[in-house]
Amino acid sequence: MLHVNHAEGKWNAAITDRYKPTGGLASEQQTPILYNNNLLIGVMPKDGGGLRGKLVGYAPSDVRNPVWESAADERFGLGPYMVIDDKLFAFKDDGELYVYAIKGRSLELLKKQRIMDGEDAWGPMAYADGRLIVRDAHRVKCLKID
Repeated sequence: MLHVNHAEGKWNAAITDRYKPTGGLASEQQTPILYNNNLLIGVMPKDGGGLRGKLVGYAPSDVRNPVWESAADERFGLGPYMVIDDKLFAFKDDGELYVYAIKGRSLELLKKQRIMDGEDAWGPMAYADGRLIVRDAHRVKCLKID
């Protein structure tokens, strides 16, 4: 883990912590999200032990012990995720979209739906003006988000 700061026109980085992927929040493909300075959200990598592929939430003050994790059958592989209007949209790398309500330091599953058959559906999502764009290795889809 790095601490980055900018002082007197210079950027500096210092290592503040080191651990293996089984020791705390880690990421393989997508960048974790800091939500409201209250929750770090990510998907654990393949070598994340029992949390492998799960969507997880950590308190920023303790990145070693999750405060929330997705259900056993909710594993996202390399799939992308993003926050839109206090909801977390997570796209499994097989083409299934999950929508969670963010409630403090926990998440509540609101809906899941197969969007595409999904081969390598791990590219970043994009959102603008009520439209969510997702893709896999062969197709791009645009979804209207209400």
